[in-house]
Amino acid sequence: METVKILSCEAEKCAYNRSRVCHALAVTIGSSHQQCDTYMADTEKGGVSGVQGTVGACHMKICRYNQMLECSAPAIEIGEHSRHGDCKTFAKR
Repeated sequence: METVKILSCEAEKCAYNRSRVCHALAVTIGSSHQQCDTYMADTEKGGVSGVQGTVGACHMKICRYNQMLECSAPAIEIGEHSRHGDCKTFAKR
């Protein structure tokens, strides 16, 4: 299994987001819902330049792409939702 790439991110206030591209090495999805738990609102930018973010873990057991707490989607997109990012690729089993 390969890590799943984050194609785009609409959470523009996130420290890992530069020009709608996530630069976190690996994000975690899902605590209370399909939110990006790695999201961090900050004006200082973090992450690794030149790296396209990936999904490190998925805690959304009810997602059809969740296989043993790992994401099996071809890729994901993160959308802006109530001051944080949500996985727009989430699909209930």
